[in-house]
Amino acid sequence: MNSTASARALQSSVQIVLLGGLAVGVLDITDAMLFWWFRAGLTPVRIVQSVAAGLIGREAAASGGLASAVLGAVLHFSIALSVMTVCYFLARRIR
Repeated sequence: MNSTASARALQSSVQIVLLGGLAVGVLDITDAMLFWWFRAGLTPVRIVQSVAAGLIGREAAASGGLASAVLGAVLHFSIALSVMTVCYFLARRIR
């Protein structure tokens, strides 16, 4: 495999992982937001704050406002990207 083909394969792999991670993250957080909106009336901000609570604690996340919501969203999508990366490499290994 020449260097151009290798670079193209790497670029394709990165695109697959990034788009897959984005899709996983969006679908998962949308499911959680809709579920908790209908079940308990929780807002989307509170949902992503609950993700941040795993890192900074429940009270700090709840009182952190938008900053803790952004932290929760970043953590959520980082986890989704990590899951997609693992799945991608496991799938390539199985082939």
